[in-house]
Amino acid sequence: MCFVVIHIGVGYFGVARSDRLGNARASKCGTSNWYRFPRFFFLYGLILVYDYESSGSGSLLEECFNVMAYKITINDLSVDDYRLINGIFVHKYIADTKLNTPIFRYLPFEYLLSLIKNKTLYVANRSSFTDLTEKGEMLNLKCESTMLVSYRNKKEEKRMNAIIRERRESAYHVCASCWTKDTHTYSNESFLMWKCYSGSQPICRIETTIGDLISSISTKEITDDIILSEMNYVDYKQSKYMGNIQHYLFEKPLAYTGEQEVRLYVMSNKEQVELNVNPSAMLKKILISPFINNEFSKILIEYFNSEFAELKIPIKKSSIIENK
Repeated sequence: MCFVVIHIGVGYFGVARSDRLGNARASKCGTSNWYRFPRFFFLYGLILVYDYESSGSGSLLEECFNVMAYKITINDLSVDDYRLINGIFVHKYIADTKLNTPIFRYLPFEYLLSLIKNKTLYVANRSSFTDLTEKGEMLNLKCESTMLVSYRNKKEEKRMNAIIRERRESAYHVCASCWTKDTHTYSNESFLMWKCYSGSQPICRIETTIGDLISSISTKEITDDIILSEMNYVDYKQSKYMGNIQHYLFEKPLAYTGEQEVRLYVMSNKEQVELNVNPSAMLKKILISPFINNEFSKILIEYFNSEFAELKIPIKKSSIIENK
């Protein structure tokens, strides 16, 4: 039996004191004992009844708090196999065959400088992404009924479905680092990818491999699970993972196939996480955006080479001609 004490303070159900209504009227709005205590005992008794009727190791109240604070772990992705490499859970297919695969990330040039100077990789919560699919909007999570359970005991059904929904929504509030294989038939660059990421700030593209990204990250101080896998692009109606955490983390609609994404998740619901990294082990090549003119590109390249000469990382402007 779990005992919970609730005190309903003055004013929760009405006005404590009213100059216009007077004490008598105000007392009927929540200040008198005869009005307050029946509600106190009602709520108190309601919790005890729920606790008495719940099953398992904890009360229903405890279960509700557990749902609200639910943290996704590798155990939630049991439908696929993952291997632990340098403290990171890597999808078996990648671990067996694709650690040498080149991957790229487009980011503002100043973020690159910050990554190298601070030796940290910034990982933002996916709920901050502009893409609405990253927020679960296309799934309409509040109304989706996939994988919800049905019991004869309606209270148990409600409890379990609340857990399922909360775990599902938790998948859209974890931190994600997005990389792309950026492979193309006739070129090692994509005009559309550059165009997509270019904005008001100077943009660059950094290159590494999946294996080097994994080995460059220090996981000693990270208590959350870190999981890496390729994104799958599917027709949601035919997804074999529908209703599983794997679907909400590593599947996107077919329209996003061109992203060719490899994604690293830190299972934290914080606004951001900074991973300690070894820049010299991570960075292989750097390209400057084709939308930056040659003069400014030259300034950026010279500054980078003078500031980080010891890293000896090749840096040049994109081969795509868009700005002279």
